[in-house]
Amino acid sequence: MEDHILITRFMHGERSAFIEVYEMYFQDVYNFTAYSIGVTSCEDVTQEVFLKVYRKMESFKGKSSIKSWIFNIARRTTYDYHRKHKKCLNVDDYYNKLITTITPEDVFEYKEDLEDVLRMLGSLKHEQRTAILLRRLHGFSIKETARIMGVKESKVKTLLHRGMKNLDKEVAKKISLECSPKGGVSKYE
Repeated sequence: MEDHILITRFMHGERSAFIEVYEMYFQDVYNFTAYSIGVTSCEDVTQEVFLKVYRKMESFKGKSSIKSWIFNIARRTTYDYHRKHKKCLNVDDYYNKLITTITPEDVFEYKEDLEDVLRMLGSLKHEQRTAILLRRLHGFSIKETARIMGVKESKVKTLLHRGMKNLDKEVAKKISLECSPKGGVSKYE
């Protein structure tokens, strides 16, 4: 729950309020950009997001939560990055960054699953991936996700439904590949 005093200080452009907000939401924004564009550029994009937040602090009207407002900026910034770079999610890059924060046992146990999940997320259309990340990873409601993405709630529901359906197809493909002889698709299937 956001502190009303913090929100007021933030809306008046107080630097100390910005620092508190930055510390509160940095990791969430970093994770969102990492999942959206990959780790190579996510640090730069996260920095760009918070630079925009700092510059626009006084334009925050309090109609939504600060978190929703920041994620709206993050969504637009990652979208601009995608348009400029036409870059897909880089699984190897993301994995290499993650291994610096988890134990070797964790790496061994989860490496394959992580690669699969990131590949599957990377196969989705940008809007579907964004909706899923905001809703499932960051816990925003349908209404908040719609506000952040700048679309109607019905569009978010459609994006989530289609995105999850596409992920289901990817999972089914993986399972069929694992179950077929020699890890490939059998000519009889």
